Amino acid sequence: MPVPHASAAPSYDENGEPLCFSDEQFDAIATVMAELRAEWTHDIERIHRQLLNAVVRMVMPGERAEETYYALRDRVARMEQRIERQLSEMIERQLSTALTDRVIDLPSNFWKRDRVA
Repeated sequence: MPVPHASAAPSYDENGEPLCFSDEQFDAIATVMAELRAEWTHDIERIHRQLLNAVVRMVMPGERAEETYYALRDRVARMEQRIERQLSEMIERQLSTALTDRVIDLPSNFWKRDRVA
């Protein structure tokens, strides 16, 4: 049982029974609880900030890797387009030169000879 303070008057509940603490003791307990609550809130906020900072530090390399991946993928796509364009131009040039190299000049009235025979 708590020791009552010398100047403290006894406190009673609604039923008229004495309380285990005096009003001054209740005030002291409330003050201590408020201080503890403020201290805990501060500690919780500090830990929360630390956790968020840790998460950010863990996420940043992944974000950077994703950016690098997309940049490389875009570069590969551009290179593929460039290669396809150059190949089609090269094939087109080869076909056009092949067709001009194999052109045979037929003698005049070539088609008419077949019908005469």
